[in-house]
Amino acid sequence: MESNGKRESSNLTKKGIFVAAFDNFYQVGFSNASLEKISKDANVSRGATYWHFKNKKDLYEQTVKHILNEIYKKKEVIYQNSALNFKEKAVEIIWLPHENKQEFRFLQQADVTIALNKEFEELEALISQARLDLYDFFKKGIEALQRESPRLQCFPSKDLANLLYSYFEGMYSSYPPQEITENYTKDGIRNCLSAIFDK
Repeated sequence: MESNGKRESSNLTKKGIFVAAFDNFYQVGFSNASLEKISKDANVSRGATYWHFKNKKDLYEQTVKHILNEIYKKKEVIYQNSALNFKEKAVEIIWLPHENKQEFRFLQQADVTIALNKEFEELEALISQARLDLYDFFKKGIEALQRESPRLQCFPSKDLANLLYSYFEGMYSSYPPQEITENYTKDGIRNCLSAIFDK
């Protein structure tokens, strides 16, 4: 029992460090964040932070992986939802960055950090794979629709997949004007996809 209690306490400590690390890296970036400030914000000693993470680089890597994993789990719930057809899954996926703006913008910032620090090659590969997986989801869904709809067969599936992928990326990788964001709704996304895919 004591061992389980210690493990639970350790997991809670680690979770608190992740939350503080995310906030610090998000607000000031990798270079300007410090383990001292992160530890203070997590209400733990620096020693406790070093117990869980080797250094700031390790903490940053683990934080990015943690965010990628959280987003992956949310995507998987949508992918595996058999009650939704491809169009409705695409609507939910494209809406996902809107519901998780901070996490997606954190990953956008991570792109810059990774580009400037070649020691983060593993993170670059993980983020690239996540993007490729999403592109493949769009492409395979479109190819399935094309088998049923002659109208769609005249458009290359890769072009339509690029369009959906760009729609997904565009709402968090830039800061669109208020005139766009205030009208950005699931129904709006659904209407756009209906214009493309409905017979």
